[in-house]
Amino acid sequence: MIQFYAEKEMVMVIPRIKTFEKICLINADVTIPPLTPSSPVSMPIWVAFALHKNGGCDFIIPEWLEPEYLFELKKRSVELSPNLVELPNEYFFDIAYIFLKHDLLNEASRGLIADLHELRNNIIINNIVELFSTSGEVKLDKMLNLVNYSKCEYEKIRPIMENGYKLLLHHRMPTIFEENEGDDGEPHHSVVVDGNVETYKGAIYTKNNKPLKRLRRFGQ
Repeated sequence: MIQFYAEKEMVMVIPRIKTFEKICLINADVTIPPLTPSSPVSMPIWVAFALHKNGGCDFIIPEWLEPEYLFELKKRSVELSPNLVELPNEYFFDIAYIFLKHDLLNEASRGLIADLHELRNNIIINNIVELFSTSGEVKLDKMLNLVNYSKCEYEKIRPIMENGYKLLLHHRMPTIFEENEGDDGEPHHSVVVDGNVETYKGAIYTKNNKPLKRLRRFGQ
């Protein structure tokens, strides 16, 4: 699914053929102008590869897939660890894989992409390990700080993050230990949230002693 969206990203090509009419893509706000040989033009990746397959164009490799850029990206990744460096495209690895699959990148780029993938993967694994304390408590600030993740990286850790969020909700779930009628005629509930006693008011419905409805904090 991610590759489907990655292939919608734009790439520059040099046409080998000439066309006389523009192409309006269905279900996409993209129009490809008439093609002229040797005149660079931008088009979605999937269109470019369909054209390339029939010998209709040559690719202009994106600058961020060239060895010089990848080397600097790897260098910054090492310097910023354990934080992730910002990638030039959210579909960076997906697009790189497409170009690698069609053997359009040189060995230097291929090796640097592999190094970058391994480096970032190690950083992500270490960050996930640190996400949980020895007591099993989820660190909310770290869980919500998913900065500079690519689409494929986020999809890989999404199940882990979802389970972590469920654990967080379970850890923070209030426990009702007293219910009294207040002066205003509404039931007041004393609850424990993260070890602190708080008072709420309003009707509440419970199942297995866990609130099913959000309560209004007393005084609101």
